[in-house]
Amino acid sequence: MKANLLVFVACMLAAMSAHAGHGLMNSFGDVEWLPDPGATPDQIAYPVDRLRERLALELAGSTGEEMTLCLKFAREKLAETSAMVKAGDSDAAAVAIEAYDAYIERAAAVVEGKPEGRLGTRRHQFVTALLEHVYIMSVDYLDMPLGIRTVVSTVFTTAMAHYNLTSAKLPKREKEALFFKEDEVQWSLEMMRQADLQHITN
Repeated sequence: MKANLLVFVACMLAAMSAHAGHGLMNSFGDVEWLPDPGATPDQIAYPVDRLRERLALELAGSTGEEMTLCLKFAREKLAETSAMVKAGDSDAAAVAIEAYDAYIERAAAVVEGKPEGRLGTRRHQFVTALLEHVYIMSVDYLDMPLGIRTVVSTVFTTAMAHYNLTSAKLPKREKEALFFKEDEVQWSLEMMRQADLQHITN
């Protein structure tokens, strides 16, 4: 089965390379990967870490800082999710995913609450972050244990739902500029789905 999966991955990479004439393979070349997870939901110090995050948000001096913090903490929750899935703890992973969802919801509310003249900048920052979240987690997905890794599917659902809603409000030229990133995300998600199908059929 392992040999079959390696063959499948090699074929997918070859197909991606063949499709990469428009720059597909470079669209996330400078992406910042997930930080160290730090405190995780399975640790006794985790509630203290969450309190620290809430206090930081309460003390944010501007809506811009609030959004930046939400996206920073969302990335931390993804790192926690990855760590917990790889540790085989689906319950702890679900706690981190719930926190991720909450930070993305709050960031979305901040974005749409901006004065009209600032909406474009914040929307673009938000949707770019969402694409990065999906890309990073879909790549990381293949290193997660089979079976339990499907718990992260809600991350993709949350991120893409907000992406579709917010990106639809961008000016046409800005939306078109995201094409390569969108395309690579779809390829990465498809590679993830096919890997799961390969596991089921074997």
